[in-house]
Amino acid sequence: DEGGAITTGMVPGVKGKSAMVAVHEKSRHMYRCVASRSVKGHGGLNPSSDSAISRLTAFIQEVEKSHIYRSSFAPEVKETFVAHAPYMSFPYNMLFGNLGVFGPVVKPIMQRIPQAKAMLSTSISFTTIFGGTHEDPQIQAKEAETTMFLRCVREDDLLAGLEKIKAID
Repeated sequence: DEGGAITTGMVPGVKGKSAMVAVHEKSRHMYRCVASRSVKGHGGLNPSSDSAISRLTAFIQEVEKSHIYRSSFAPEVKETFVAHAPYMSFPYNMLFGNLGVFGPVVKPIMQRIPQAKAMLSTSISFTTIFGGTHEDPQIQAKEAETTMFLRCVREDDLLAGLEKIKAID
C-alpha cells in the first residue's frame, strides 16, 4: 500500500525492531448532519426539546451510545499479530499467536487502548457543531449541524453502519 516504518515498542511483547508495512489503509469519511425546525423563535417562548440544537445533540448521543460498529479482527490485523507472535515474550506470544482461541480475551483489552481500538473497528467522532448566532443568542437556531468523521476498517462495515445511523431519528 503506502509503505511503513521500522518501529520499536509498537507491538506488545516485542523487544526488538519491527517492520510495520501498511497493507491495509483505513478510509476516512466525513458527513454533514443537519437538524432543522420549520421556524426559529425566541428561546424563552419555544419548547427547547424540539429545537434544532436539542434534536442534533440527541442524535449525537444516540449514535455514540448505540455502538454502531462492532469490534473484530480483520484478516489483515489478525495476520499482523500472528506474524509477530514468534517474536513476542510470554504471555503475548501465546495470546496473539492464537487469536482464534484468545481473541475474546484480547479484544476487550485492546478496546481500552485508543490506538489498538482503531485497529478493530470503524470509529466515529463528531468534530464540529454549529447552531445559532452570537449576535442574537436569545433566538433559537432554525438549523444546527455537525460534522461526523468516520475512520473505517472495511467499506462493507462502513456502509452497513451508515444504514443504522440513517435510521436514527
